[in-house]
Amino acid sequence: MCKVLEDMRNETKWQQIVESVRRWIAKGLSYEDIAEGEGITLEQVREIAGMKRA
Repeated sequence: MCKVLEDMRNETKWQQIVESVRRWIAKGLSYEDIAEGEGITLEQVREIAGMKRA
């Protein structure tokens, strides 16, 4: 796959994860459970939690 398409795919996947994590945070799920469920690190969950919405 060409680099541009791969980058777009990765960005789309990351945006899906961000939205999913935000929903779980809003429901009160622990950061540890979110990280495990989404297959990302606890640090990434904390990063997403601190991000402002665009």
